[in-house]
Amino acid sequence: MKEKKEIAPLTPQEEAIMKALWQISRGEISDIMKLMPESDQPYTTIASMVGKLEENGFVKRTGKRRGFVYAPVVSEQEYYNRSLSKIVSDFFTGSYKDLIRHFAREEKLTKSDLEEILRMIGDEDGDTTN
Repeated sequence: MKEKKEIAPLTPQEEAIMKALWQISRGEISDIMKLMPESDQPYTTIASMVGKLEENGFVKRTGKRRGFVYAPVVSEQEYYNRSLSKIVSDFFTGSYKDLIRHFAREEKLTKSDLEEILRMIGDEDGDTTN
């Protein structure tokens, strides 16, 4: 089985850029900025961050007559899956059971939540349509 390359964690600003790109699939810096109205970063700063994301393998750039178009290389689901796996590995010695136990102890999960999780697991185990 091929081991997946570890994805570096993103800063909040980089994550906002990636969320914008995941939403539009591909676009120029100005398109990304339109989806980040809460950001007060200038165009040049966003462009620099997108360049860093390209260097780190998160986005790819294609040439265009008047500017560049950027597209995500790492999908949103892949980023979240790998980020969660890293958290579980770093803080819960690789045990998802310990992660759930932590949330239960911290009262972030109710008994009802746990029962729903068990139903979801049962539904997936019995699902033969996929």
